[in-house]
Amino acid sequence: MRRTNFLLLALTFIVLSANSAYASKVVPGSSCKELNIQKVYKGKAYNCIKVGKKFVWDKGVAYFPKPLISVVSSKDYLTWNIDVLNYSNIKLDSPLYFSYVFSIDEGPWIEGDKESSTNGSFVIDQEFSKVEIIVRLKKEIHILQESDPVVQKFFNRVVPRKVLTPPIPTLTPRPTPTPTTQPVAIKAPKFTYYDLDAINSIIYVFWNGRDLSGAVYPSSLFKQINIWIKGGDFGDEFTKYYRPFFVSDKIEINVEQRVIYCVKLQAEFIDGRLSDFSEPDCLTVLKQPSPIGG
Repeated sequence: MRRTNFLLLALTFIVLSANSAYASKVVPGSSCKELNIQKVYKGKAYNCIKVGKKFVWDKGVAYFPKPLISVVSSKDYLTWNIDVLNYSNIKLDSPLYFSYVFSIDEGPWIEGDKESSTNGSFVIDQEFSKVEIIVRLKKEIHILQESDPVVQKFFNRVVPRKVLTPPIPTLTPRPTPTPTTQPVAIKAPKFTYYDLDAINSIIYVFWNGRDLSGAVYPSSLFKQINIWIKGGDFGDEFTKYYRPFFVSDKIEINVEQRVIYCVKLQAEFIDGRLSDFSEPDCLTVLKQPSPIGG
């Protein structure tokens, strides 16, 4: 009995300690222990970077947790109601909304109504044996987070439909099969000499939100623009930077060594397809001169 009480007390202490560590305060610019570790605090994700000889927390970016969803169907399996569980107490800004998408029998994804609230519904008015449902948190046309898919299977069971008198069949010529269309190739992001700059130990990477031809990526397919960088702190081979672009923006990269750095961009779609890389652009990060008389 004493041994059981001791184990319960020890487990309680471990859980409380873990929760306390996760919720520990993060102050931008304060010291951290290990390069590239991340921590979420008060709605922001912070990354541990190296400045000089110290490891410090960066300014952080907005963090949105992955939606956790509940899916309940009506008795006839036609109407499907969705609730986002972990956002019920989070106040969404006006540009943010949830999008409900579903796929019937592994067919194309169908997007339901866009809702600003944490619940919605859609109707499947046809026979089916499997439906897959995903909820996406979006800002304007860009996906910030996506729930894990919920799959409902019925194993040869279909929605009952009204029985109609079949028409008298008529002979029709056999249709000529049409060739399947291949996915359109993804153009590389537009990235020029003017989109890369450096001041002291910070590299600035810009993206204007368009591809190489000057067009905007399709909102129904676009996921993000990945940054690849090499040189100095990142080594001799291109490495994928941890922060991507979701919209046209500027991203700051802190570096330590004063050498040549090269950067290139790559578009990523939600179906996993990747574009060609943009032409890499390179610059030299110079050592800041000492003050006169120093």
